[in-house]
Amino acid sequence: MKNILIHKSPDLSITHFVDNLNINQVHEKAQNMLDFGTLYRIDTIDELPADRTFRGAWDIDDADLNDGIAGEEKTKQNLSQLRDRVEQGKENLKQTKEQINISAIESSIEIWNSEISICENKLNELLEKLPLEKRRGYVEPVVEQPEIEEKQDDQS
Repeated sequence: MKNILIHKSPDLSITHFVDNLNINQVHEKAQNMLDFGTLYRIDTIDELPADRTFRGAWDIDDADLNDGIAGEEKTKQNLSQLRDRVEQGKENLKQTKEQINISAIESSIEIWNSEISICENKLNELLEKLPLEKRRGYVEPVVEQPEIEEKQDDQS
């Protein structure tokens, strides 16, 4: 028997396919042709009432449209792709952090600041033992003062 697709859009609709599609192919068709969130059921043509006189009055409960929902597969694919992107982003971030290694740089700066402090203390200790001005041949550096222009009052 040929598979058919039953759904409400918004009224009851029954889709007969030209080709004899298997259930998976009907699911694929439903995912592509129905509006997002449309519930559907897959049956065979022999499930339809034989009397077509009142087919405009045929109805189905939403609870019986329980084979699938349109948009589910595409949403699952999108979700999977987004999760993959997040994981790739996390991996890229991790690699970038490893390349930059911010904590290692911060740690190095702390060590260098500590070493600067030690060197300054050693230099001060050395300068206390033999100040520059007490060294033979020491010439005090000349500090040039900026010239200050004097304003003259021109009162004649």
